[in-house]
Amino acid sequence: MPLSLVAAPTLEPISIAEARAQCRVDGNDEDGLIAGYVLAARDYVETYTRRALMTQTWDQIGNCLVNEIVLKKPPIQSVTSVKYLDGSGVEQTLAPSQYRIVRRDTGEYVIVPAYGVTWPTPQAVEGAVTVRFVAGYGAAPSNVPEAIRQALLILVAHLYAIREPVVTGTIVSEVPLSVDTLLFPHRAF
Repeated sequence: MPLSLVAAPTLEPISIAEARAQCRVDGNDEDGLIAGYVLAARDYVETYTRRALMTQTWDQIGNCLVNEIVLKKPPIQSVTSVKYLDGSGVEQTLAPSQYRIVRRDTGEYVIVPAYGVTWPTPQAVEGAVTVRFVAGYGAAPSNVPEAIRQALLILVAHLYAIREPVVTGTIVSEVPLSVDTLLFPHRAF
């Protein structure tokens, strides 16, 4: 089920001031550059962890209503709607009483039929089902786990310091307990 971003986060998990301090930059002359690195770092972290960090809205599109729909961008705050095309091709919306949102021990979020409910069969066409949901740890940067915030700061500082794809004349080694190590426990599988 492919994902489509409906509403991006309105805040980043780290501020420009925090990123500037991590990069050891005085003044705000390079705030535009640093803001770009913050966006790139968040994109990398969200892709690597398969999670949404700040509150954002997504559509997950599929072809059928099965016994469970695995939502692909945890953590899930809420499901806004479950829509499907009926046999005549008319868009219908499942009533919230027709489904439940379950968080499994694995951290996976699924939508399942409510007790005693059998979901309708949508029209057999590509993209017949659209689930709109709100994901992310919350609207405030402090809601994001601190390990993820620290990984973002390290990544921004790295992007700021190393602006070219190749460094010559230097011996380079990865710092243990760096970005991937901080993020790995937060990956959704």
